[in-house]
Amino acid sequence: RAEKVELLLPTSNTKEKRISMNKENDGCWSCEVDNEAEGKPYLFGITHPGTGEKPSFEKKILDPYARACLGRNGPGLALTPLDEIETRKIFQPPEMKDLVIAEAHLRDLLAKAPIELDPPERLEFRGLSRWLKSKDCYLRKLGVNAVELQPVVEFDAKNKEEYHWGYMPVNFFSPASVYGSNQETGNSIPEFKELINSFHEANISVILDVVYNHVGIPPHLLNLDRNLHFRTDEFGRLQNHSGCGNDLKCEAEPVKKLILDSLIYFVKTFDIDGFRFDLGELIGIELLREIEAELKEIKPGIILITEPWSFRGRLPLEINQTGYAQWSDNCREKILDFILGRGHKADAIALLQGSLDKTNRFFWQSVNYLESHDDYTLIDRLCELMNPEENGISTDTIKRAKLGIVLLLLSPGVPMIAAGQDLLRHKQGVRNTYLRSDLNELNYDACETKETFSEEIRNLIRLRLSEKGALFRPSSPKERDCSELFQDEGDCLGIRISTKSKDQIFYLFLNAGNQEKKDMIPLDILAGANILSGNQEAMQTGNLTALDYVLFEASA
Repeated sequence: RAEKVELLLPTSNTKEKRISMNKENDGCWSCEVDNEAEGKPYLFGITHPGTGEKPSFEKKILDPYARACLGRNGPGLALTPLDEIETRKIFQPPEMKDLVIAEAHLRDLLAKAPIELDPPERLEFRGLSRWLKSKDCYLRKLGVNAVELQPVVEFDAKNKEEYHWGYMPVNFFSPASVYGSNQETGNSIPEFKELINSFHEANISVILDVVYNHVGIPPHLLNLDRNLHFRTDEFGRLQNHSGCGNDLKCEAEPVKKLILDSLIYFVKTFDIDGFRFDLGELIGIELLREIEAELKEIKPGIILITEPWSFRGRLPLEINQTGYAQWSDNCREKILDFILGRGHKADAIALLQGSLDKTNRFFWQSVNYLESHDDYTLIDRLCELMNPEENGISTDTIKRAKLGIVLLLLSPGVPMIAAGQDLLRHKQGVRNTYLRSDLNELNYDACETKETFSEEIRNLIRLRLSEKGALFRPSSPKERDCSELFQDEGDCLGIRISTKSKDQIFYLFLNAGNQEKKDMIPLDILAGANILSGNQEAMQTGNLTALDYVLFEASA
């Protein structure tokens, strides 16, 4: 619908070379330039027709397909594309059922990382690449086999120093220029590629948190063609089911193509292992299915995760017929209630049995978590939203947090830990911290209590991912037996998890109440048992103290 389109090649601070583009029969605009444009900045000038007495007007936009940007306003950089990864060199992520994910923000990881880095490196891809080469890197010590990086594609940060979560994208192809060492030369591209290689060398899969439901400022797609790219209501107003004021029209063919081309580019060029789709309901199940089919052609083991909700509603139940896992708000809310002593024992049992999200076809279709970047941390919620910095984190709060993570790591599904959760991280009771680096950055100077807590969580992750721990990560109920040992309305639970042949048996006893539970564990099953985690004394007495647990393997 444009009246005129021009390629703009800046030649100085005040001048630019303008090259008219020709409108083709299919509605595309194109022109050819010689290779003097290599490495040079460029924009598009879009002249829109006037209406009524209003004259025509021009909008300068960043190329939606730009592979590198000089900031949120552009321009883009004209660069020779990187070679695609050879098929034989593609990194193979674990099966969905075998994943343990850490959700992390690049700058939160680096701000106080105990490694010698120049100040700029703590803001950039190359800083995390350097740290990942050390066995003392937090993510390597945590023991997860996948990291979900909060958005790292070009977003609307005003400058390099501005802290930003990244959920306001302005381009779907360019690694964030503010995370590169030199915005003027597109260094973010090779440096991002090196970061992915560093994760793979550490045997950690990389899942990108991607936003395809709305855009940031400036809205280049809106300035290109508002009606083509955005949903509007009957009055022509932009829809706002994302909460960000401009919902993308994901059912429009050019938008679908843009999204698919972007995802394919990141897999083929950077060897990305998976994606988590922000507000996936707004993308829609039809496009999600198309994405799955396209990406599995390239990387059959691709990890696909979605938020199943938006302000409009939830994805339909048919999502369980796909290869997507979904964030489980059931787990987040119901397990919190249980560890806070509000009942809900049946929900804790259901989580351990893999039946909390009842519409799943496979256990791994639930991403189980207790906290994420959004909202309060688990510690904030356990402290009843008081400021833990001022009031201290009580022993009971630490015990409750541990019980929650124990349930998470011993249940079928895909457990996700927010980076710093094992360090008892909190946000001082502040709910929305998307611009608060001071509240989000990880503090690695853990006190002795935190170190003990952290090591116990890391040991459980190692157990889950071990050969012995395969019983905690089945794909379906057919692969094991999981039964409740006693039924009452209290806060205590006992679970037996075993192979069908009973040649391997685990017992978990957990007391979420405030009183010691006498004779909770039958002494006959303790004879010759091997404790794996939790309260050692319970193995001698059969008693389990308040807010504690024990996990052991029965004698052969």
